[in-house]
Amino acid sequence: MFALGGYIKKYNPFARIRVWVLWGICVIVYVLLYLGYYMSIQTNINKFNANLIRKEEIQEFVKFPNHNLVSLILAIVLFEIFRRLKIPNIKFINRIAASTFMIYLMHDNYFFYMIWDKVNWIKLLKSDITDFMLIYLRSVGIVFAIGFAAYYIYFYGGYLLSKIKFIFVKKEKS
Repeated sequence: MFALGGYIKKYNPFARIRVWVLWGICVIVYVLLYLGYYMSIQTNINKFNANLIRKEEIQEFVKFPNHNLVSLILAIVLFEIFRRLKIPNIKFINRIAASTFMIYLMHDNYFFYMIWDKVNWIKLLKSDITDFMLIYLRSVGIVFAIGFAAYYIYFYGGYLLSKIKFIFVKKEKS
């Protein structure tokens, strides 16, 4: 994905496509996802009502892996939309943006998925949407803070090592 982003930034293959078309692609993809999910739920309900499913039916959130076509299309379209935005240089925002790759690396692993799956999100959403939103936003904030802290530990750790490398590496003679 990152190599593809570099290619798009360097060669600009979507330069002639208008922004409204990109937004339209996003809307179409999400409408198709919604319809597919809706039809899947209706099929499960009909099977359950017809006693074709004997066990309790449990709805789940649809998950898309990173290499899925839907993920790829949305990533490309959103990257292109944000690439075209004229955003002023704001130091605070740039510091947060610099840490986003580390945040991605920190949250996209088995350990965080295990923690995420400890909460029954569907049941929580059904029973209390306020609690759902509060727990969801708290979880996102914690993961963001962990990734942000990890990035700055990495960044300043590298800076510190570059300052004290003379302890570990001999200086070459000219």
